[in-house]
Amino acid sequence: MYLMLTKVWKKRIEYSPDIKRLATSPYNWYANNKNSLFCLISHVVQYRPMHSLILAISVILLVFSGCTRPEDPKILAEQHIREFLDTIRKNDIKSAYLMTDPRLQSASTYEDFFETLDYFKLNQMESFTLGEININKGVATLEVQMLIPGFVIAPAEMRFVLNNNRWSCAYFLVNRKQYFINQGMREPTRPEMERLATQTFLDFQIACKSFNFEDWHKTAISRVWAHKTDPITLRERYKDFLKEQFQLANFRDARLNLVSSSGVRLDGSLFLKGEFLSRINVMFEMEFLFEDSVWKPIGLTFGL
Repeated sequence: MYLMLTKVWKKRIEYSPDIKRLATSPYNWYANNKNSLFCLISHVVQYRPMHSLILAISVILLVFSGCTRPEDPKILAEQHIREFLDTIRKNDIKSAYLMTDPRLQSASTYEDFFETLDYFKLNQMESFTLGEININKGVATLEVQMLIPGFVIAPAEMRFVLNNNRWSCAYFLVNRKQYFINQGMREPTRPEMERLATQTFLDFQIACKSFNFEDWHKTAISRVWAHKTDPITLRERYKDFLKEQFQLANFRDARLNLVSSSGVRLDGSLFLKGEFLSRINVMFEMEFLFEDSVWKPIGLTFGL
């Protein structure tokens, strides 16, 4: 277009300083003289050469083709981020995983990626809201609010990297503590923590006495822990508690000593540490996640 325009006025461009400035930098001219655009066209058409009409049309096309700014990288980033989240929302987890950055794939298998989304029910996402996108050196960071069934908001921090003109998810972290709070979690009182520790230990002892961890694995522990283990592995792990001395012990009336460091951590998990004092003293460390409005153990460590 620029070449065509030059051919038309190559000997007449000196007649109009406005036209000369327009040919040199159409965007800058338009930014400063957009109110004078049609005045300039009228001025051009007044020239006698027979190509004045072509010249006028060329001016219009040149101005509007040259006035488009380079695309804002945030626009492309937002487009690709929305595509990624929409893919998750449609429960097409395999495709969503393939849209992630190779570095995320090397650190997390597809099974891990699926379990994370399934645990937070993000594959049932109803809608999402994007926070402000900040871009620095090819990395876009933002916070996302995702609405899941039950009108629960799952907040997450996300990071995307630009590779070959494509923004790919390289980091995805749900704010677990806020997610639990949005589900109704609150900091338990000391008596509540003591009851939780006692009941968890008694349920564990029932599983040991029956030599059967299947029901305990299915109903008593967190889904996260259940996905990573099985009843046979649990039985092998806690084999010391299958011995007769532990089987005959009665812990229902045991005195519980809970240390002061027990409580909800920054990551949203509940940590309990202490000791059951009975005929046999048992030290313990318990970690819980808030699932389905109750605390479920994600790890138990005992010492006789």
